[in-house]
Amino acid sequence: MAAIIAILKALGRVIKRDLRTLRSIQFNNFFLFAMLLTYSSLASSRTPAGAAPFLVLLALVLLFPLSSDPLAKIPQVRLALWPLTRGEWWRLRLASLGLSPVLWAALLLLATTRNIFAAGILILFAVIAQSFLLLMSSLARRIPRWNPYRYVPQLPGTLGGLVRNNLRQMLTLLDLYVAILVAIAGAAYRFLNSHPEPRAFPIMAFVAGLALSTYAQCFFGLDSPSALTRYRLLPLRGWQILLAKDMAFLTILFVLVLPLSPIA
Repeated sequence: MAAIIAILKALGRVIKRDLRTLRSIQFNNFFLFAMLLTYSSLASSRTPAGAAPFLVLLALVLLFPLSSDPLAKIPQVRLALWPLTRGEWWRLRLASLGLSPVLWAALLLLATTRNIFAAGILILFAVIAQSFLLLMSSLARRIPRWNPYRYVPQLPGTLGGLVRNNLRQMLTLLDLYVAILVAIAGAAYRFLNSHPEPRAFPIMAFVAGLALSTYAQCFFGLDSPSALTRYRLLPLRGWQILLAKDMAFLTILFVLVLPLSPIA
């Protein structure tokens, strides 16, 4: 029992650290935009219905990291070395569920709203999100062609390798997937609605760009200290390294806004 408690304490510290990283959403431009819409509606004594889609979109994207299995944060090699019996493994598995942020969110939702259905839906979506992540990671591990990083093309030129590396970095950002969902929703409205409102397309393109704009303010935020050292060793000038990051950012942004408002 002491071993299980020690493992749970270590897992708790890891999850607490991961949750601290998600607190950076309060500085995200998309989140601030949604908060501004909410504040303006509340200041006018109206229901913040305009901000609801953006908040739901953020919650949907955050559901994936929040629903991850706590035990999955431990390397498989280390798990295999721990001398735990089968019964202890099952007790550890059940106890680790209590460290899931989504479970605590569902309990908080149940306590505040007394809506069992809403809490159950939240847990169901979390299970679906976690199952999807496990499926994709398993496919990427067993069938390499399913790994999305393999499909980032090697671009020609001196900056081609850097641009490719920056494109791969952007694939790890939650901001990108928020922008992708905005672009998909806008494209569906444009091509599936029999009478779409033309003035909505530039606005949707702006929102997609807004979702990515936080990354543009901290281009080097994903680079480790060793990566910054490698930049100094490359036979490139500073403006060329920054240009490679700009090219990756503008390429993805162009692809996202193209079906929404190519002219605007």
